Amino acid sequence: MRSAKKIYIIAGEASGDLHGANLIKNLKTLSKTPLEIYGVGGDRIRETGALEFFDLAHFHVTGLTDALKKLPQYKKAGETILSKIEKTRPDLVILIDNPGFNLAMAKRIHAFKIPIVYYIAPQVWAWAPKRVLTMKKTIKKVLVVFEFEKKIFEENDIPVAWVGHPLKDIMEKAGVQD
Repeated sequence: MRSAKKIYIIAGEASGDLHGANLIKNLKTLSKTPLEIYGVGGDRIRETGALEFFDLAHFHVTGLTDALKKLPQYKKAGETILSKIEKTRPDLVILIDNPGFNLAMAKRIHAFKIPIVYYIAPQVWAWAPKRVLTMKKTIKKVLVVFEFEKKIFEENDIPVAWVGHPLKDIMEKAGVQD
């Protein structure tokens, strides 16, 4: 029997938790290789049975003032998650959205020489375009949900794939059509 591939998924806010849970379910269904999936997120990721689950969704912040108040909690959470990643030594880390937290994590995870995929990339086209520089140094591949984003990452020599927006699949399953 082949050894299991270890994947660590980090999502922060509610939307990332939803998309992360759906990603985990699809990975488990489609993978021909046994998987050990470790998770950071909220209730939806917890419900997938993710190993060593860490609840980050309850840290939700709105605005700069709220973020500054919770900075010590985020730093402590980041250290806990990094410690788990270092101990687990996953084959891959998947970051989902939440760029304020996840890009800081990417720098540290990259130092462990663990490949990182970013799913639902930071909207560098809307704000904080310099984030692409951090991504170029730390991210192995970006999976974008808007087709036009692909060109932005290609122009910055970052491997990228357009995967479509996950809400489209959710709406189709619910019977909502264009």
